[in-house]
Amino acid sequence: MKVTIPPYEKPKKSSNLRIQRSKLERYAAWLAVDKKDVVGPDGGEFNFHDGHLDHIVPLAVGGLDDWENLLFIPAMWNLGKGKGVFSEATETRLRKLARDNAASIREMIADKSFSIPEEHATRYNLRKATLDEIFADVGATGTWGLDATKTLVTYWLAYGMKAIEWLMRFLGRTGQSIRAKISSVGLYNNDFYGQPDLRDGLEIIK
Repeated sequence: MKVTIPPYEKPKKSSNLRIQRSKLERYAAWLAVDKKDVVGPDGGEFNFHDGHLDHIVPLAVGGLDDWENLLFIPAMWNLGKGKGVFSEATETRLRKLARDNAASIREMIADKSFSIPEEHATRYNLRKATLDEIFADVGATGTWGLDATKTLVTYWLAYGMKAIEWLMRFLGRTGQSIRAKISSVGLYNNDFYGQPDLRDGLEIIK
């Protein structure tokens, strides 16, 4: 049976604001995606850390910041949109997928026992990751230069959460900035307290 999706109607008010979605919410959105409908650049399933939670109809043109207009897609889809919009046919297909996923996402988020398993909590295995392994993918980004990023990752691997206050003082950054950067490279886990074997030669953090 052919399903007809009505044309998108721009809201009368343009006061829609972007809601900051937690990692748990983004993980629920990734789980809800049918990997047969949304595939990675190689045609296979894409990793949680290689995707973006994206507005199908951008907020700038009247899209709403709700689950009926949000879909977890491969990062390359999002980065390859050009002017920030999908073709009409793709938008129609993705909007239907988002609507189909919305109830499932809300149900997962409402479940008090729902959590992110350790294998998906971070991009790398923090218990075994090395600086070289991480820096094969990570470099200088935005206002974070290479030296600052390397210091951040080095101390995070060695001390985990214990390093944040020291890094704030040493790098002159806020705690929010530190956490945001660690999250952006797929390393943040508030239960991680470092690999003691990596602490030799580093300034002692108590």
